[in-house]
Amino acid sequence: MILFDFQTFLNQKYGGISRLFVEVMSYLEDKQCQFEIPVVASENVNLIGKSFFKPSSGLKYSREIPEVENWLSGRSFSGKNALYLIYKSIKTIQSKFIFRYLYRKNEKIISTRLKDQKTKIFHPTYFDDYYLKDMSLGSNKLVLTVFDLIHERFPGYYKLDDIALRNRRSLCAAADTIIAISESTKIDLIEFYGIPDNKIEVIHLASNLHLAPNIESKLVWKDYILFVGERGGYKNFNNFVIGISEIIKKYKLNLVFAGGGKFSFEEREILKKYNILGKSIQIPFKSDAEIKSIYQNALAFVFPSLYEGFGIPLLESMSVGCPVICSNTSSFPEVIGDAAITFDPWYSESIREAVEKLINSNSARKKLISKGLERSKQFTWEKTGEKHLKVYKQLLESSLESY
Repeated sequence: MILFDFQTFLNQKYGGISRLFVEVMSYLEDKQCQFEIPVVASENVNLIGKSFFKPSSGLKYSREIPEVENWLSGRSFSGKNALYLIYKSIKTIQSKFIFRYLYRKNEKIISTRLKDQKTKIFHPTYFDDYYLKDMSLGSNKLVLTVFDLIHERFPGYYKLDDIALRNRRSLCAAADTIIAISESTKIDLIEFYGIPDNKIEVIHLASNLHLAPNIESKLVWKDYILFVGERGGYKNFNNFVIGISEIIKKYKLNLVFAGGGKFSFEEREILKKYNILGKSIQIPFKSDAEIKSIYQNALAFVFPSLYEGFGIPLLESMSVGCPVICSNTSSFPEVIGDAAITFDPWYSESIREAVEKLINSNSARKKLISKGLERSKQFTWEKTGEKHLKVYKQLLESSLESY
């Protein structure tokens, strides 16, 4: 039997890591393979509702207290701000307490399962190494998925006690097979950790965004360039703004930032410095249908990140007919092929030139849309699941041969 653990499903409410594991488990379920995901409670939207998610009766986990938030939001009274701050403090303490309780409870379940002779393959979903002591007691095979080595590439952006930075190297050494989500990540594993080539399997990610319902755009703004997701550090926000600012003003365009939270003070200041704060908006999105609509109504999606292990937004954009303009580093060329205009993300002038190429040519835009749609078809969750199953089968066969 294949055993998955709880880590990403407690740490993420949304997110690409949890999406990957849910898609793999869905594939295994379709193929009637034996597996287990013993998570006692989760608020992860990708996991909730799946038949293989069987939370403990009566246990619920949420970072929010909706009854209190709804009551506060609907009223205006003296002292409301003070009461809200008290509520936030209580919520934070409560959330941490519940999280730690659930974490320990899940750890105990995994420990029990690893000692059970039924478990043959263990595939943890993140980099806590709590299970290593139990792995040594049985004959279980360890599979580890590595998304990127961003902590090693850009250590200045992370705390020294970050769990991935602290444990990933030793877990890679302990793993029987490492799954890298791109050839770029595989190269990094070999370069930074000295992992043997034959220990690493590359399995690409996918996107089902094109299957989301079509809805009308809620954006009043038209003619906009799109930036999706987090903006800090290696996401290269500053260089992007410097490179795009003259184009926004010259062609009377707008700039939409989808997700990533509200602008920070520093971000507002740089947008103001380059005179495009009034042409820029940050918007949240709550569903696949919403972000699909945001992509479809954009002139182009620009992805200026200095580094990505894969870059799911590239697939999302291509699959719904939004032309891509992106960095030429790390995994980007591997994902986009010839279906994007690329630039050197370290130079703002390179960003400007790439975006202007598309703005000045409607035929180039149409060509990119067509190429992107075709390119995105090469990445499917079916392929991802199939390749994971192949890895598991190979490990099971090698385990039987060792007896």
